[in-house]
Amino acid sequence: MTTTATAPDSLIRLPEVLKKTGLSRSTVLRLVKANKFPSQRKLLDSGVRNAPVAWSANEVQAWIDQRKNPANDGERQ
Repeated sequence: MTTTATAPDSLIRLPEVLKKTGLSRSTVLRLVKANKFPSQRKLLDSGVRNAPVAWSANEVQAWIDQRKNPANDGERQ
């Protein structure tokens, strides 16, 4: 029986997302709004104005990996 270990997920803040993807802040936020990039998660109660947000490191990495091999999702890049 073979088991594959999955990396534990962590949350990363916007500067790390920008560094990993090479995208600008406005591009990341535009892609999130268009549902073409993983959504951010509020780190505090949703009632807090300007609550800090973070992204799933695994979701961001999966998005990057998909861009490396666009045949995976049928989209042209």
